[in-house]
Amino acid sequence: MPLLRLCFALLCLGALPLPAADTPKVESRHCALRFAWWNFPRKVPELALQMGRERIPVSPNPMSLSNPIDYKGEVNAVLLKKVTTGETEKDGKPKFGWVPYATIALSPTDTDMGVLLIPNEADDTCITRTFDFGLEAFPYGTLKLVNFSRARIACSLDGAVFMTEPGQTGQCPKKFEERTTASIAVAALEADGQQRVLYSTKVILNRTFRTLFFIIEKSGSEDERYQSQCILDVNPYPNGVPPPPSAPGNNGKGSSKAETKASAKSSK
Repeated sequence: MPLLRLCFALLCLGALPLPAADTPKVESRHCALRFAWWNFPRKVPELALQMGRERIPVSPNPMSLSNPIDYKGEVNAVLLKKVTTGETEKDGKPKFGWVPYATIALSPTDTDMGVLLIPNEADDTCITRTFDFGLEAFPYGTLKLVNFSRARIACSLDGAVFMTEPGQTGQCPKKFEERTTASIAVAALEADGQQRVLYSTKVILNRTFRTLFFIIEKSGSEDERYQSQCILDVNPYPNGVPPPPSAPGNNGKGSSKAETKASAKSSK
């Protein structure tokens, strides 16, 4: 009899539901993304950023970063391109679809990233290069060099020299609070020991903007092997404090009478 009870108890234990296995958490990212073309491709595609079930339109310009897109999604953000499917609608118009155009890998520490789109005309694709655009890493009044070449890049700015390794970013140790006209020289230090001067001129620096300097390397003649571009980002709040929001007049439609009078006086 005790043996039967023991068997019955074991059977009951076997019938109990096992605890559910922990569902693995899907890693995600939350980051501001800003896009720019290195140069327009021959045929500029219509682009959109995939975010969940939504597609956010992206219309970048050459070497001018777009307004930030508040990206919340997968670890690898996907930029889509609009294409024709080869099929037609009932009215005879071509059908359109969206296909992946570029992938942007984001790390957990990325909060504000610039994305440079470099078109590959040979196969109508695009190479992406990312860089940190956050104010903590890149404050106003500074110059950052982004090295997308295979050579070490040396930069001399107003007497301060800094090096940037291949695929890395370097920043001038100086921060310019006042308007300064400075000499800048950029050179590639190649593996065979040769030094190739890429850029030499004078620039104006101050605390109202920050300067991004890019170096990329392309196949072709030696004279066109290295290419450089520059982006200036102007501080929208040069005094460091955003202006207070103005009270809308006429329920937000147009300006108030006081504002209209003030503008009329100032125009005289």
